[in-house]
Amino acid sequence: TNNRLKIPAVFGGYNVQNRKSAIDLFKSVANQLKGTKTAIWVIVNQPKNGILDKNEVVSFFKEIAAYADKLKLSVVIYPHDKTYIESAKEALWYVKETKCNNLFLSFHLCHELRAGNANRMNEAIAEVAPYIKMASICGADSIMEDNTAPGYWYDAIKPLSKGNYDTSFFLECLIKNGYRGPIALHTFGLKEPVNEHFSLSIDKWKEIKREVSVRLNKNEK
Repeated sequence: TNNRLKIPAVFGGYNVQNRKSAIDLFKSVANQLKGTKTAIWVIVNQPKNGILDKNEVVSFFKEIAAYADKLKLSVVIYPHDKTYIESAKEALWYVKETKCNNLFLSFHLCHELRAGNANRMNEAIAEVAPYIKMASICGADSIMEDNTAPGYWYDAIKPLSKGNYDTSFFLECLIKNGYRGPIALHTFGLKEPVNEHFSLSIDKWKEIKREVSVRLNKNEK
């Protein structure tokens, strides 16, 4: 009520095979966001039975993007591990295929690591940079574990202060490829006390920004 809390995006999973239900759900969300600058993140769920055709997904994106455009809202494809669209590169194909000016994609460190991009993060970002609407960061390990266990994310989503993946390199890649939008702290299955988790993550974030700033300034000289 005091306008201090800003929500840049809301997200949900959509079962595109059940087209009418998915469209109705999207419209319900969009109607509540009318007049805001909140983007709608869309995860396309992996169909439980059968195969989801690419053209069916393109048609879905075109319809929801057109509806969102009337409400002056953006639609952002959310690539998510073990869903129909798992990486930003996969999402890019749909963004280009639909040719909708308000359809973008998001770039999440955790999901790109799961997609096998640990050693090619700069290339992965460069491939999609003009279309990134939002990014997220978290602590993570460089090597992903066997992630077959449902709900297991502690290899790819840790407090920002933990993990051996170089998160400063991730931020540097985003900046060098021209991204200047919001970067969210990605959390899931928190094991640490909330105050401890966030305070350490904020301290680490400040440290990361300082490191990247120094490196970028050094490279410019």
